[in-house]
Amino acid sequence: MNKSILAIVGDYYHQGDGIKEALKQAFSGLESLGYRLEFIQHDSLEKSLGSSPAAVVIYREDRVDPQHENPRTWMTQAIEDAIVGYVQSGGSWLAWHAGMASYPVPGMYTDMLRGHFEWHPKENAIVTYVPCASGESDIAGDFIVSGIDAFEFRDEHYFVSVRSEETRIFLRSKSNDGESIAGWCHQFGQGRVCCITPAHSNEALRHEQMQRLLARSLAWCVAEQFADNSNVNVER
Repeated sequence: MNKSILAIVGDYYHQGDGIKEALKQAFSGLESLGYRLEFIQHDSLEKSLGSSPAAVVIYREDRVDPQHENPRTWMTQAIEDAIVGYVQSGGSWLAWHAGMASYPVPGMYTDMLRGHFEWHPKENAIVTYVPCASGESDIAGDFIVSGIDAFEFRDEHYFVSVRSEETRIFLRSKSNDGESIAGWCHQFGQGRVCCITPAHSNEALRHEQMQRLLARSLAWCVAEQFADNSNVNVER
């Protein structure tokens, strides 16, 4: 694996600029360790996976034109095969917000994620995100949420279906619309998969605790451990 982290962000409902800036900010701790963040288009993903990047971040749903009566999708069978093969062989995948939305269920991709987006209320609401550490220091999810307190902001509250017995849940969400799982991670073959459901708006993307959650999710994906963007402590 090389030290590049590829990112595909932005779709019909999620403008890319705010997502890019949030990801760049959360990535800064890894940059000091020699990692490179590269934004690519979805149509170059299959080829780019051939370079064995350290991780891939996706914040993009499968539908290209969701307002159309019969929406087109971008993830072909060949791309899906390449993604699953990449992770099974030791790659890492971070499915962030829309990165788990509208993909086929059942399907190889959502099977790899062990979960998928189901719905969200029409109106954004105040959503509270609550870390749920196990108390065991060797549990992957505990590293991701260590030092993160419960936080809240106005958000698109994602309700997801997760195969809880096959993954490690480390974050839950609640609002006036109900409760759901908001973060989970697991090994897949020789690789790693992490899924986080927040956040939608630019304000939420810049929230301090959201930034910490994103930074730690990235660090876990590439097997680096650091507390935040300014305090790096590598433990291989």
